[in-house]
Amino acid sequence: MEPASVTRFREYLKIETVHPTPDYQKCTEFLVQQAEEIGLECKVVELVKGKPVVIMKLEGTDPSLPGILLNSHTDVVPVYREKWNYEPFEATRVEIESGDHRIYARGSQDMKVTGSLYLEAFREIKESGKKFLRNVYSTFVPDEEIYSIEGMMPFSKSQEFKDMNIGFGIDEEGGKQPNVVPATYSATFDLRITPLVNLDEFYKYLEDLAATNDCEIEFYYRDESDKSAKITDSNSFLIALKSTCSKMGLNPIEIIFPAATDARFVRQAGIQAIGINPMLNHPVLAHDHDEYVVESEFIKAIPFYTDLIEGLASISE
Repeated sequence: MEPASVTRFREYLKIETVHPTPDYQKCTEFLVQQAEEIGLECKVVELVKGKPVVIMKLEGTDPSLPGILLNSHTDVVPVYREKWNYEPFEATRVEIESGDHRIYARGSQDMKVTGSLYLEAFREIKESGKKFLRNVYSTFVPDEEIYSIEGMMPFSKSQEFKDMNIGFGIDEEGGKQPNVVPATYSATFDLRITPLVNLDEFYKYLEDLAATNDCEIEFYYRDESDKSAKITDSNSFLIALKSTCSKMGLNPIEIIFPAATDARFVRQAGIQAIGINPMLNHPVLAHDHDEYVVESEFIKAIPFYTDLIEGLASISE
């Protein structure tokens, strides 16, 4: 029999929040319904028309303390259906030799699985009747896959975001015919820079390079921040996170993620934020064809977030 948590996960995956025309309305309706069923406070903020941010809140006993933020995005990248063996938005559940199941869907790894795990953890906490010190928020934001310009970027600067009083966050053109010489040509580069690089010097290098070669240069997006998470043994939130990992038999590996996530906007707001993925023994298939999640790994990750929320939200200092 299919577990109820998996059924809800698959329902979320079936919503086609795929670019260039993501169905954010249907997605928002689903998330609001989930919040109501769980018993969470819920608010929808639309700073950009048609780009809703869903905010859920698990109220703490001492709301004067800075809250905890669990963030995920609702949009997914496009698919090439001819490359898939399963329909990417049917969330097909396939039994494998071990008796386990794979759930095939776009967004099953990036990143509706994370949002679903937040919801299932909240559900278990509410059913247990446990209360924690700090408010815990879960935000479901749009447009992360297209640079967040109308998603987390404006939301992180909004009054609604400031009112949450977050102390710690967890997060994730073509050319012409080949035989025609074009009058002009262009190239777009998505550059990922380590925190060790001086941004002002790097931007000047690019501008000088363009000028030397008689080229025009335009920055679609410039990240003016060099903020990165500070991993120290004195950080109470990181101590709680590592304690949760230890309890689950996990050994977290600290890396600089070589791509972009919405956590960068949280850090720019002066809030410590990190990304974490507790899925074990799993191929990384984000943005790939036949993206899937192993059902047992999804189920095993629920108590990880349940314990993590309790650990983070119970910090009194």
